[in-house]
This record gives sequence, structure tokens and C-alpha cells, in this order.
Amino acid sequence: MTVTIKPGVWVDLAEMVRRINRSGFKGEMTGIAIVATGQIQHDGETYRFILSGMKKEYSFALTADEKLEGGTKALQQMANKAVRIEARWMPPAQDAPGEAAGVFAVTKISPEKGK
Repeated sequence: MTVTIKPGVWVDLAEMVRRINRSGFKGEMTGIAIVATGQIQHDGETYRFILSGMKKEYSFALTADEKLEGGTKALQQMANKAVRIEARWMPPAQDAPGEAAGVFAVTKISPEKGK
């Protein structure tokens, strides 16, 4: 299933999957692919992704997926720049309050066009 969200809007992905499952369909928490634009913030070993064009700020913990060319170094090189990412969304861990919205495991990163 492909769901496209209009620009400037974000949904609680964990809640979306719960509602899909309650409706009798089968949604998986691990198969959600994200394409988004925003900015990477880097603080020591921690990376966060701030979505661009939102009515309110949304940020997500960020990690380099094993498929990301250059790994964590690629995230570091793109920090504080406007970027487009392709990522897998991973649900929030029960014991990780800083990841309440989940984690984006980045598989591809590029400068945002026109920025």
C-alpha cells in the first residue's frame, strides 16, 4: 500500500498502522518507506532530522541504514544543509523517550534541489 501525505502535513505513523490493522487490513510497522526534505542536526554522536515546510516542527532521530553509501559519515557531511532523504521508518522503542516519533534509517541522501 502506498500512502502519500500532502505537503505540510504529518501523521503519527504508529497510530496510522494501528488504525489500518483495526480496520481489518494488515499493516506492518517495519515496511514504511519515507521520502522527505528537511535538515539534519548533528550533536556529538546524535543525529536528528527536522522536516521542512511543516506548520509545526517535527523532528526524528536519525541513523544511517546499512544501505547508505558512506554510512554515518554521509550524515555528518550533510549536517545543517537542506537535504532530501529516503529512509525506512522504525517504530519508537519502548525505552527510548527521545525517539517518541520513531527513527528514520536513512538509505539515501542528497542535497535538496534549489537549495
